[in-house]
Amino acid sequence: MLVNKSELATILSVSLSTLHEWIRKDPSFPVHTRGSYGVEWQFDADQVMAHLQHKEEAELEAQRERRERLEQYRLPLTGQEGAAANDTDFTPQQALALVRKRRLELEMAREAGFLVQASEVREALEHFPSTPAHIRRR
Repeated sequence: MLVNKSELATILSVSLSTLHEWIRKDPSFPVHTRGSYGVEWQFDADQVMAHLQHKEEAELEAQRERRERLEQYRLPLTGQEGAAANDTDFTPQQALALVRKRRLELEMAREAGFLVQASEVREALEHFPSTPAHIRRR
């Protein structure tokens, strides 16, 4: 179904200025007939809808891929595997409280002697002849 700019803007529920911007910024925007003085622009509404749907799907896929790439570098807030199924379920305030809690737990464990510096362990292991060479060299 061929429509003009005004009709297309109504169909898409956007303003004419928004439609103008889409056309200007997107060289692949499907235009049936470009308008000029005295000649109206014409669009196939079905093609435009399909184009916008495809563009939205591509943007959602790009967002999903970005999230997956960033997920590779994200550390769990709890420091315990399986303790929180999805750290993104936390509000920023909850995430901060969880990080503070974990830091306090680590400090308490260190003070109680449950945690030691890796360098101290390596140094102690260097004095044992049965310690594998790859551990002593680090």
